[in-house]
Amino acid sequence: MRPPGAPLRVALAQVHCPWADRDGNLERMGGWAERAKSGGAQLVVFPELCVPGICKDERLASVSEALDGPSLEGVRALARRLEVAIGFGFSEKADGLPYNAYAVVEPDGALAGVYRKNHIPKLEVPFWQAHTARPVFEVLGRRLGVSLCWDNTYEELLAHYAEHAEAVQPDYR
Repeated sequence: MRPPGAPLRVALAQVHCPWADRDGNLERMGGWAERAKSGGAQLVVFPELCVPGICKDERLASVSEALDGPSLEGVRALARRLEVAIGFGFSEKADGLPYNAYAVVEPDGALAGVYRKNHIPKLEVPFWQAHTARPVFEVLGRRLGVSLCWDNTYEELLAHYAEHAEAVQPDYR
């Protein structure tokens, strides 16, 4: 665990993630994570839905996967190999429509937490369902909450994180 107040170097990887190109997107993420690590990053944060791309068509079912799916396992292995924490978006299989989900893994590959988008804009309602959980989890000794895109227009989500910053919720399911 990091000493309290120690700086945390975060790399924001704003990368192109083509629709329904899970394998290519994972490969690109690996290259960018290596680059971020060589620049001193301890946490590499990728975009919403970076694994499947923002796939808003019939291909979405083929790139949605469970938490124990190949994408999460691949990113966990990448985090272990590079010894960096990684945050990334994926489409999580669920009863009914999938979740627009975001996972964060620790440098040892442990799953720190998963956030499922709370607010789905009208154009995405046919593709993903909303979730209500607002987990706060610990990454590299720091408390972290995730907010994706449209979520940022809802002040109550960000206020929730501010109010619950001390309460780590490891059971994110």
